[in-house]
Amino acid sequence: QKPTRGHSPGKPELRNQHGAAGGVRKATGSDGSTKPGFSQRHPVLRAVIIFTVLMGLFYGLIHTPGTGRDPFTPYLSSLATAVGGILRLLGQDASVVGTTVHSPVFSMGIVRGCDAIEPVAAFTAAVLASPVAWRLKLPGILIGVAGLLVVNVIRIVSLFFVGVHFPKAFDLIHLDIWQAAF
Repeated sequence: QKPTRGHSPGKPELRNQHGAAGGVRKATGSDGSTKPGFSQRHPVLRAVIIFTVLMGLFYGLIHTPGTGRDPFTPYLSSLATAVGGILRLLGQDASVVGTTVHSPVFSMGIVRGCDAIEPVAAFTAAVLASPVAWRLKLPGILIGVAGLLVVNVIRIVSLFFVGVHFPKAFDLIHLDIWQAAF
């Protein structure tokens, strides 16, 4: 039997995912060379660089001096309002003033760092830096960000209950348990 083109006797024939015979194709550059580009040679380094640049932009934008007002205050107020509404649905006598959730027994302020903005930014930057097809990135980001925001609301609601029922454990749960879990 005569070997097929590119196939040597004694060596297994390469087949693609559809079962067709063929070899491994290398990327060709604009000059016709077959040397793989930086992205193919160093995918992890490429991802780290993209992630670092995106997070640098994020931190540069949120820490840029401006009007002296925190641009996240409206978001923090909305988060406090949502938490207050959930607490009332769960039978708590909770009210919200600005970014603080009050009850007759416990009050809790929602400040920067309690907002899940940094984890959302890190997650988004990681997905954008990953070597996943672009058509999968947007749904992944939307699902991941929604999940992080829901977990954050659960975290804040649970911390309120800890503050009401186990005030001595509040700092431990807030700073050690939830920080590590989140």
